[in-house]
Amino acid sequence: AERAAETLKSTLEAQIVKEKGVSKTAQASVAALTKQVKEAEVALEAAAAEIEEVKQQQDAVKGELKAQADAAKQLTKDLKASETSLERAQKLAAESSHHKAEASSLQKQLSSVQASLGASESKLTAAEEEA
Repeated sequence: AERAAETLKSTLEAQIVKEKGVSKTAQASVAALTKQVKEAEVALEAAAAEIEEVKQQQDAVKGELKAQADAAKQLTKDLKASETSLERAQKLAAESSHHKAEASSLQKQLSSVQASLGASESKLTAAEEEA
């Protein structure tokens, strides 16, 4: 019985040593996993920060593109206004040219009428002198 008790005691002691070894291995594994989890959390935070920075850059680019689009729209409006002004100026120039031609024609008619009037006055003066 004593021998059986010692064998049992030796077996139990060996099992305790083995379980302590398993426990230490498990603790080391838990510590390693905990370290990996912390590293993963740090990596996730860094990735989240990078994502936020990229989003801010995208927002800035979107803002710049919108400003450029607005500027292009304004330039288009200005160009259309300039084209309208140019068309008006061309129309006025054409009208002015037409008016100049009319004025020249009227000036010629006036000269002709004045010449005719002068001739009529001369005839009238000559007729008065004869009378």
